[in-house]
Amino acid sequence: MDIDELDQMAFGYKSDQVIEVDPFGLHVYLPDMENAEHKFSLWGMDWVRSVDLSEPVNVSVRGDGKLWLEDGHHRTFCARLRNEKLQAIVEIKANPVLTILNRQSSKCTKTPDDSPSP
Repeated sequence: MDIDELDQMAFGYKSDQVIEVDPFGLHVYLPDMENAEHKFSLWGMDWVRSVDLSEPVNVSVRGDGKLWLEDGHHRTFCARLRNEKLQAIVEIKANPVLTILNRQSSKCTKTPDDSPSP
């Protein structure tokens, strides 16, 4: 099994895959929205409408399985205000084998509440 298959199995994505994302569902890895907020305060919705959203943003998947914004803060800011989806290029930064094993381990571990009553 190759790494792309493992990534797909663990996270639902593989590296370099282009996906459509809801900008509100992205977690911000390194905050860089201040510049976009400043531009918005100067030029308002005219600036927001002028930003080209056709270029994909860059997101990563880390050990928590969430999509983290790496690059494309201005586009994400504008897409949120315009209520539009974005294209994103995925980079997997987590270990898929550990994710799969942890998922299996949590499925196999039963708590006393899960046990059938006598």
